[in-house]
Amino acid sequence: MIHSSFRYNLLYIAIPFLLAGTGLYFFMDRPDASLSLEKEASKIVNNLVRELSSIQRQTVPVLEVLENEDEFHFTKFNGLSSYPFFIYQGGDLIYWSDYRFVPDYHSVRGDYRYRFLQLLRKDFIARKWVIANSSFEVVALLPLYKGYQIENDFVASAYNPEIFPVQQLSILPMSSEAGTDICLDNNEYCLFKVLFDKDYSSPDRSLLLLINALYSIGFLLLFIAIYVIIYQVGRRVAIKGALLLAAGILLIRLLMLWIGFPDNFTDAPLFNSRYFASSNLNRSLGDLLINLGGFCSWTIYVFLHRSRILEELASRLPENRHIKILLGALTIGGGFFSFHIGYLMFQTLYHNSQLTFDIEQTLDFDSSRLTGFVIFLVFIFSVFFFFHVVYKLMKQTFSEKRALIQAFFSGAALFSLVNLLIGQIFWPALLLGSATYFVLHITDLPRSIKKLGYSTFLYFFVYVISGALLGTISIYQFENERDIKRKKKYASQLLIENDNLAEFLLSEANDRIEKDVFIQNRMSSPFLSKDIIKAKIRRVYLNSYFDKYDVNIYLYNALSEPFDNSFETILPNDFRGSYSTSYDSIYFINSLGSELSKRYLSFSKIEKRGVTVGYIAIDLNLKRVIPESVYPELLVDHRFLNPYQNAKYSYAVFENNTITYNSGDFNYLLNFGEVLFQDPALYDQSLIVSGYRHIAVRDVNDKVIVISSEDHSFSDVISNFSFLFLIQVFSVVLLAGFYALYFLLQQESLNYSAKIQLYLNVAFFLPLFAVSATTLSLINSSFEKEVNYEYYKKAENISINVSEDLNDFVSDSTANAEELQTQLIQLSKYSGADVNLFDTQGKLIATSQPLIYENDLLSNHVNPVAYAYIKERGENARILQESVGELDYNTAFFAVKSFDKGDLIGMVSIPFFQSEYTLEQNQITILTNVINIFTVVFIVFLVVSYLAAKWLTFPLWFITQKLKKTTLTGFNEPLSWDANDEIGLMVGEYNKMLENLENSKKALARSEKESAWREIAQQVAHEIKNPLTPMKLTLQHLSRKLRDKGSKEEMDRPINTLLDQVDILNDIASSFSSFAKMPIPEHERYELAHVVRNVVSLHKSTKNVVIDLHIEVEPVFTIGDEQLMGRIINNILLNAIQATERKDSCIKICLDKIRASKVRLEIKDNGAGIANDIRNKIFIPNFSTKEMGSGIGLAIAKHGVEHAGGKIWFETEIGSGTSFFIELPTQNS
Repeated sequence: MIHSSFRYNLLYIAIPFLLAGTGLYFFMDRPDASLSLEKEASKIVNNLVRELSSIQRQTVPVLEVLENEDEFHFTKFNGLSSYPFFIYQGGDLIYWSDYRFVPDYHSVRGDYRYRFLQLLRKDFIARKWVIANSSFEVVALLPLYKGYQIENDFVASAYNPEIFPVQQLSILPMSSEAGTDICLDNNEYCLFKVLFDKDYSSPDRSLLLLINALYSIGFLLLFIAIYVIIYQVGRRVAIKGALLLAAGILLIRLLMLWIGFPDNFTDAPLFNSRYFASSNLNRSLGDLLINLGGFCSWTIYVFLHRSRILEELASRLPENRHIKILLGALTIGGGFFSFHIGYLMFQTLYHNSQLTFDIEQTLDFDSSRLTGFVIFLVFIFSVFFFFHVVYKLMKQTFSEKRALIQAFFSGAALFSLVNLLIGQIFWPALLLGSATYFVLHITDLPRSIKKLGYSTFLYFFVYVISGALLGTISIYQFENERDIKRKKKYASQLLIENDNLAEFLLSEANDRIEKDVFIQNRMSSPFLSKDIIKAKIRRVYLNSYFDKYDVNIYLYNALSEPFDNSFETILPNDFRGSYSTSYDSIYFINSLGSELSKRYLSFSKIEKRGVTVGYIAIDLNLKRVIPESVYPELLVDHRFLNPYQNAKYSYAVFENNTITYNSGDFNYLLNFGEVLFQDPALYDQSLIVSGYRHIAVRDVNDKVIVISSEDHSFSDVISNFSFLFLIQVFSVVLLAGFYALYFLLQQESLNYSAKIQLYLNVAFFLPLFAVSATTLSLINSSFEKEVNYEYYKKAENISINVSEDLNDFVSDSTANAEELQTQLIQLSKYSGADVNLFDTQGKLIATSQPLIYENDLLSNHVNPVAYAYIKERGENARILQESVGELDYNTAFFAVKSFDKGDLIGMVSIPFFQSEYTLEQNQITILTNVINIFTVVFIVFLVVSYLAAKWLTFPLWFITQKLKKTTLTGFNEPLSWDANDEIGLMVGEYNKMLENLENSKKALARSEKESAWREIAQQVAHEIKNPLTPMKLTLQHLSRKLRDKGSKEEMDRPINTLLDQVDILNDIASSFSSFAKMPIPEHERYELAHVVRNVVSLHKSTKNVVIDLHIEVEPVFTIGDEQLMGRIINNILLNAIQATERKDSCIKICLDKIRASKVRLEIKDNGAGIANDIRNKIFIPNFSTKEMGSGIGLAIAKHGVEHAGGKIWFETEIGSGTSFFIELPTQNS
């Protein structure tokens, strides 16, 4: 128990922490407390010095190679530095470490140590070394700013975060008047200036960190103090404690929100409202996690105090049945609401963030997504704690089944009614809550929570399965809801008519066409063919994005007359006005009929030396069936990028229920009937037709666009269930491990059944997990090899196809690269891949995607690693991972060799921009299949192991029940077990134990009887002998007196008779005394035949008695008291002699072995036999058939024989005689 002073000390410690944090927070808010811009610039200088020092260290090996090596090879320099560096010799570039940006020598020449460079929208610090006594120059670049002409999800302009702590600034050259100087080496090298934004203010980060720490410790101590104080209160009044704890948690949370902690004190994405914000209470994912954590801590309190809470509620419940049912309905409704919180949680996350819980979408688990799954786990634990108390309360309150059913259905109706009134979907919580309650009621698993056992784990798994089902339903519903929103947005964009991206790309193409010298020369010459101009425009300036358009190109002279008289003149003036777009000379025609619903006209004015030489018109008509394009998303600016463009959507545009144009895999003509347009669900909730989910949008002109995508398959749904199930199982196993460690420290253990079940599960699931992980790894590796092989084959085929054209180009010094580029573009279209062609020096010759290079995303130089492998090492192919911005992709490089000599004449590179996405999709497929199998096997084996453990432990339970009935007074029934297994052996030993117990019971009874007889005999002898002595003395004295007075014979006869009777009584008393004083028999080995012979020899001389002795086997050894056995045999033999009144009495004595371990002695007489009415009294003490007998001899005989482990009995026949038998165990060694 925690001492009360300690509890309040926590509270007293927490308050100063919170006050200190608040004081520093208000101090930080003062203007003079912010860091000056000079200090911020000083930080930049320090970062710059650190990075330049790192460049110096990493470049030293490069300089050593240049100084010491005679031969120059790319292989020697690759990987020496993580910073881009370049080697020049005599002004020529001979090595580059970076394929994304390569500066020409003109940009870096000169004598300097550091230089600030601004090249192609990028800013660098150049560090230069000149190798002594050589013409080598080494230039390393430190990136300061990377700017891109286009920006999207993969490339975005940004300052280097390793140097600039913030992005709210600008870099200016030293010639600029504004800004703060950035100088090195005590202002010896002033490189550039930084100008911070006007509204920029930077708090002291160290102070911010201190405030964050103070608040964190303060609120944590405050929470612990309140929790501990109220926990102790709950031991007396648990319900009051629960209410106080709820109020305390709410108060702490409101205080945190009022201060703005932790949102205002950290830059962590977890507390950034950009990623999630639903309300003032849930300003970020971190806030949602804190709120749910507070609720979970409250449910833990309720769970730990459940017994006390239930007692208090039971004492306060009214007797009125209807009120009890109403309260029960409210309780059940609260249980349903605990499940509903999970549904609302998923709803909130999906509606207010871009998070996805669908494992089929991506395997990228960033901090936000991981936090989302942690929130889900916290919710499941909260449901477990709360619903357990609800169930116990209902079971305690309603012992009558009818009342329980009424309360349950009333609670379900109340919960449904409330949600119907607020328009909230509630059936998942209602269904799963009811199913959970039903399962718990049938199995009564909640009682297993008292002691950790296998049933406890089964109880946990009931909630695990319920939580996984709730999550699966929520994910399916909200993913479909999000998909519908995407489709509607996509449809709305398509209905806008304008293709914004096409307009942007046409504008870019017009600018380049007008500046093309080759086109200028061709257009100005009246003798040269103009067809090559059209070809060049198609292959160079109209990239693969325009494949969905039918393209016509028209050429006009300076007078606007067509060079070819076969087509009419199309002039810009004819389309100005309503057809104009935001770009000059580009027109969108949307009124020429539905067959040409999207048509663009672009005009370029061609001038040479300021004189107009002609016009070029490009006519684009959208195709009815739009083909797939290999246009990389990398090249699409975010202003025009449809974020769902790469989603596998099919779509079709309908006018009057007739398809205008369509795109994608779905066959609308065959599978999408006109009747579907009459279904309202098509425009609201979506329809599933032919395995596709369709949503439609209708515009004001009654044009309908239908967006379609493949519906979630059943395996997709199962995958989400499996994933949620397994992360919960992992959490339960983790907590169970800590719980088991606690049990171990407490020196407690699981019961035997639980151990069997857990060991079975561990023995099964560890190999299953290992096999699953291995299978996943092997299949993934196999797929990567297969994909790489496909890359190699594609690169090889392209290399072969381009080889002849490249050979001609290399052989002819006057050859133009235009034809080569034409061939490359055709190959790109046929192969569905972008193709880049490099010469043997690693410089770009031609490309099918020139925009990548024109937008400076890549340099005109090949990857130096590929160059080293193919050019220097002579390899044919190599696949390397490359990246541009945030996009990682694989590129296949292949050597191009001449057919004649087999010499290397170039290299092709084929970037697979979708390689990472394709690999991830394959990994998702493999992973989901594995976890689906694992989950199914897990659940099945969970049940099987439970049944198996029950079957294995049934014998133990059965034996336990028998052991409970084992008694020393009654009859113990032996067990019956047919199988000859370990249980059978145990049952056999148990039965032997019962037999031994029965013998022990009999021996104990005999011993108790004998002890009783000894006490009686001693008492009788004492009581008899006490009066006999004075009686005998008196009679003797009387005899002497009478002898003097009367006749001797008359007086002696009666007195002698009395004296004889006294002697007889004295002998009887002496016999009883001897019996009482009889010692405990010895237990030793002796030879029985010898004892028999000695006894017989004592009676050989008796008159009229013939003793016939037969001993078949000698010697015969047994265990017992030799002297006692001699007296027993002698007593039986004497009784046999006395039982024979005839003169020719004959007694037969036989000693023989009846079994290997038994010997039998028979003493048979030929007397009158024993009467039937006294046969059962023969061995009873004090019973005798002789007038002078004491009745002790045969009782002693029975006692002695049985003590020796034998048995004694008799067989008699009236008129023929009696046989006494003694059977004893033998002892051979």
